[in-house]
Amino acid sequence: TAGTVEDYLKDSAARLQAVRRSYFNLKDEAMRTELDILSDRFKKISAIVKEDPKDFKKARRYLNTMLSSLETIVSQSVKLFKVPEKSEEVNESLEKAKEGLVLLRQSADNQIDKLHENNLLELDVELEVLKKTLVSRGLLDESNINDNKD
Repeated sequence: TAGTVEDYLKDSAARLQAVRRSYFNLKDEAMRTELDILSDRFKKISAIVKEDPKDFKKARRYLNTMLSSLETIVSQSVKLFKVPEKSEEVNESLEKAKEGLVLLRQSADNQIDKLHENNLLELDVELEVLKKTLVSRGLLDESNINDNKD
């Protein structure tokens, strides 16, 4: 329902804001940039879901995973940045964390694409149903349909 969607997105936005509070504790510009991009992607996914609540189920599964991973990556990275004498292991972990943020961004882009593709598919199906209905009612000549196909 719309209330559930709104409530979920509000709670998710609060989770993202909590992560963003650690922004300046991420002592790596590339990580901060990825966090900015992920915040933007979250807003895009939220807008798509608000516009078409049928996308909520798919988006919710993705956002649960994304936010959980983001919370872990950022909180652990902040702890590692606080280590005064960073060992090779700590530096490697920070690099992996940065890679994790890149993977989250790529997955967010893919999720946005999938949500858009879903809408395109729904439109294609609706147009096919419309054409068949019009033909069956004698309101459209079937030969006209074939002439307009790509």
